[in-house]
Amino acid sequence: MKPNVNYCSNLLWQPSDEMIARSQMTAFAQQLQAQYDRTFNDYHDLHQWGLDNPELLWDAIWSFCDVRGEKVGPATAPSDNPWGVEWFPEVKLNFAENLLRYRDEQTALIGLLETGQRRSWTYQALFESVAELASAMRGHGVQPGDRVVGLLPNIPETVIAMLATTSIGAIWSSCS
Repeated sequence: MKPNVNYCSNLLWQPSDEMIARSQMTAFAQQLQAQYDRTFNDYHDLHQWGLDNPELLWDAIWSFCDVRGEKVGPATAPSDNPWGVEWFPEVKLNFAENLLRYRDEQTALIGLLETGQRRSWTYQALFESVAELASAMRGHGVQPGDRVVGLLPNIPETVIAMLATTSIGAIWSSCS
């Protein structure tokens, strides 16, 4: 799906036709075209369709991204103020469940410290690290709705702590 570049006089970069053909945006547009029997000539067409049909757009995004959760009610709660729109106001989902859905050996998380030390976690190792910490947190009485705050640097263990907290249903906040 070619971007509409007529509005840009100083184009810095444009993806190749091959990159565009392989992009997730193109796959998403093709899904919409098949589902709604609608052709999108370029990104501008797709964008305008989304503005004109926000509930259809967000339902399609939910499906395309394979979001895990309990989707009830409409995708949007309209408002007189465009900035006041609520997205999926009745949805219940777990952030960690969506991020930890894979259990394979592909790289999921890479940490690069200021010292140059580089560490990585596979999806399986990340899932196991999160499950272990979540179990320890439950053992210390952390439950859904509790607040957990970490005074931690920007390192992979901070991500693991956030995922463990949210997997329980607790609320995470950190200060690096």
